[in-house]
Amino acid sequence: MQVLSLTAGIVVALEQEWEQGSSLRGGKYLWVYDPVNELLVYYAHNNTLHVALGDIVQPGDVIAEVGRSGYNAAKRRSPTHLHLTVLKVKDGRPLPLNVYQELARMRTRPAH
Repeated sequence: MQVLSLTAGIVVALEQEWEQGSSLRGGKYLWVYDPVNELLVYYAHNNTLHVALGDIVQPGDVIAEVGRSGYNAAKRRSPTHLHLTVLKVKDGRPLPLNVYQELARMRTRPAH
């Protein structure tokens, strides 16, 4: 299953080299900074990343494949999933932003 970028922005951090047994909690993760909306968006537990550090992304771009990477996500009890965090940068500080209701209203793209 593809992970699509929620926003336009630049890939400012990522980890592509996670291995089974590593204590890195987010596994193969990436952060996208959206300077227009002052957002930081975190996508974790991916199987494969399709972007590199410094890449510019647009809303809807395929940026990763959902996986089970990360310390707890790789355990047998955890299903394949995406960990998503959206932070609003205000006065230089990242503050959590609850986007659940907005995401719940959105329609998913049909598979190609």
